[in-house]
Amino acid sequence: MLNHYNSKNMKRIILILFIVFLTNINFIIAQNPSINPNLEFEVRESINEQCVHKVKAFTDHLSKIATKIENDSIKEWHIEACMDLFVGRGNDTKDSEGNVIIPAPRIEVTSLANGTKNSYFIKNYLKRLKNLEYTKIVFKTSKCYMASGGIKKIRENEWSAIVTYYQVFIGYNGDMIVYRDKTQKNVRITITRDETGRFDVLLGDITAEQTTLTDER
Repeated sequence: MLNHYNSKNMKRIILILFIVFLTNINFIIAQNPSINPNLEFEVRESINEQCVHKVKAFTDHLSKIATKIENDSIKEWHIEACMDLFVGRGNDTKDSEGNVIIPAPRIEVTSLANGTKNSYFIKNYLKRLKNLEYTKIVFKTSKCYMASGGIKKIRENEWSAIVTYYQVFIGYNGDMIVYRDKTQKNVRITITRDETGRFDVLLGDITAEQTTLTDER
């Protein structure tokens, strides 16, 4: 009877130790990006929050650049601030030997009026936006989320992902809406980690996947 009791206790101790072992292993995997290179457990929520923040900031700058109320110097400030959101500040990213490792980001722009899709370097797009002839332009952003596929490691301390969001564009002539649409945008993001362990998110190429008419105003 005593031996049977001791045997049952031993099994319980082994089970407890096994559970503790599994818990520690899961903690190590979640905290160690070399074991978990895609960062799915470690920083996904934080990166999602940064992505939403950067996309929202981008849209806010677009509204300021497009407005007819602000003067050119303020618009230029918003253009420069907008460039800080992008990898390479909108220019080619090069390695120490001068080789281009990330081309200058571009943005696709669609129009329901003529059925076109055009691609511009980010800074050229912002300059063009500043000179559009609408008397008022409104930008809205919604449903920002990470696309399927998650976060992929591309080199040491650097990852990439695709973030999807929806952008509403409304153009006015006086008080009258003369153009409006809603476009699904996909933006490639670059995620980096510095020596302190801090993660940063920068925007890259933005593609226009689908543009539809919207009744938003």
